[in-house]
Amino acid sequence: MSAYSIRQLPGERILVADLNESFDLGEDMDHLTGELAERLDVLTEGAYTVIDMQTVKVGIGDIFNVLGQGTPDFAAHPHLEEVLIVSDSGLVRFGTSALGSARPGRARTRTFRRMEDALQFARVQLKLGL
Repeated sequence: MSAYSIRQLPGERILVADLNESFDLGEDMDHLTGELAERLDVLTEGAYTVIDMQTVKVGIGDIFNVLGQGTPDFAAHPHLEEVLIVSDSGLVRFGTSALGSARPGRARTRTFRRMEDALQFARVQLKLGL
């Protein structure tokens, strides 16, 4: 069983990555971001990427490991509007904030506590053309 699944919402420019409890930031992040970049490659317009991390257990070592790797290459993809992380973990919010400011010119990141809020934000932004 894969540690994640990726889907595009029908009729919308929103990709959703659902991570399950077996997702390991150190082992699975490169695979996830590589597959997200492939999905973005086939789009002709920008899209929002929502990553649901609600079931992922994250420790401080995981956060520093990801930050040490820098921003994933997919974050510079020309069709990526913004990365929206869904998690109620304070460590994830800290890591998202630090990762979003890691390199200029990279995609912005935001965190949301609920999937509904992240999807609503993306839909409003797409409707406004932002």
